[in-house]
Amino acid sequence: LNAYFGLDGLFIVNRGIAGDVTEFALKRFDADVTQLKPKHVVIKLGINQYWTLDFSFPQDRRKADDIRADIVADLDKMIVRSRDNGIVPIVCSILPTSIEMNVNTALRNRAVREANADIRALAERTGTIYVDYHSAMADEDGLTLRPGLAHDGLHPHAGGYDVMAGVLRETLGRHGIRI
Repeated sequence: LNAYFGLDGLFIVNRGIAGDVTEFALKRFDADVTQLKPKHVVIKLGINQYWTLDFSFPQDRRKADDIRADIVADLDKMIVRSRDNGIVPIVCSILPTSIEMNVNTALRNRAVREANADIRALAERTGTIYVDYHSAMADEDGLTLRPGLAHDGLHPHAGGYDVMAGVLRETLGRHGIRI
């Protein structure tokens, strides 16, 4: 983050955890965010919940609609907690994927597109800034991660982060936030 945004004395704290889901981020929100009293919080979560589409035991799999509802409900609570503590919340879209070896990639990407529509609607309803990484990262089909943005079809590499940094900078700039 500091390579992209740490100029001019800007202090950025990354509280993201690999493999995290909204449920656990919400449980940590006060410790990870509110006690630090930042001006802004950028919340980018959701893709990891969709791995429950892949659980090997059918009884452990979850439906995409249920996953989406949980993500949006947890993000809504994070927005409220942010505002209650004088912090400007910024919510981000979930990125598309392109994992060729995974049988649920197409299902996951359709579910992600639907979740992003709900996240955008949540942002509009609550007056929260919405960062649309998905549109900038998706291939022509509007669903799949564009080639050249991640080595594994999931985690952006430098090329993907360049795109994301540009989207974040442009979106926040439209709202008078300079990074």
